[in-house]
Formats: sequence, structure tokens, C-alpha cells
Amino acid sequence: MPNCVAYAYGRIYEMNGEPPKITHGSASDWYSMNKRNHYYDYGQEPKLGAVACWSNHVAVVEKINGDGSVTLSESHWHGRYFNTVTYKNMHNHYGQKFYGYIYTYNEPKVEEQVELQEPLYKFDIPANNDGSPITPIDYITNNSQPKKFAFNIHEYM
Repeated sequence: MPNCVAYAYGRIYEMNGEPPKITHGSASDWYSMNKRNHYYDYGQEPKLGAVACWSNHVAVVEKINGDGSVTLSESHWHGRYFNTVTYKNMHNHYGQKFYGYIYTYNEPKVEEQVELQEPLYKFDIPANNDGSPITPIDYITNNSQPKKFAFNIHEYM
């Protein structure tokens, strides 16, 4: 990605499936622009999918770790790639002032999540003499000729 703003915009789009409300500006503008226009909630606590904002950089929160550190994905000015980095202290990012997080990710609500359906097909897996399923390791450990078997597929519904 050519810079951190283009990367963050694209990552938000990817996660939400729709264009972000913040559509322009440099990294140094995003936090104040969001605050001024009330595009998204914002604050000082990391949340999955939030945009972390510094005085001249933005990155996307990919994971909040058990030790309190935050894993981010980011790109850089004239960058050709993105990378991930983990920080325990967000104020120590290239000596820049940390403004906070913009909560851009529209995490699906529990009632909106799709329930898993029953499988359409059931597979009969061949078994060893003791009833355990045959696995590739059986071919390696068994000194006899390789066993030939086929999976039987049955309509499940």
C-alpha cells in the first residue's frame, strides 16, 4: 500500500464490506476529523478493528493480547507492503503523539450472526479392526499392503 491512510481505508472497507465514512485527509487529520464530524465513536481503549491514530500515522487493531499489548496492521509512506507490529505502549510509536482509537469496525451483533446449518452430506469413514478411523499414519505404520477404500457419501437431510 502506498501509505498508512490508504491501507487503513482499505482494511476498514474489507472488514465492514462498505466504504469507510472517513474518505480523505492525512493520517494527522483522521482523529480530529472523525471527532468533529461524529463519523464513529472514539476513545482511548483498544478494540478489534479500531483505527489507532497518532500525530502522523494510522494503523488498524488486529488483536488485543492477554498481556495488554495490541497487534496492529499498518503500511507506511511510499510503502509497497503492509506489516503487523505489536505494542505494549501505544505512545512509543516512532516518537509520535498518540491521539486514540476510532471505532470503525461494525462487528456483527450476536442475533445477526448466521447459525450453522446441518451438513448436507455424511461421510462413512473406513475403520481399522478396533473401530478407529483409518488415517494416513495407518499406511505408514502398517507393514501390509496399502488398503484400498472409498468414502461412501450419503445424503444427510
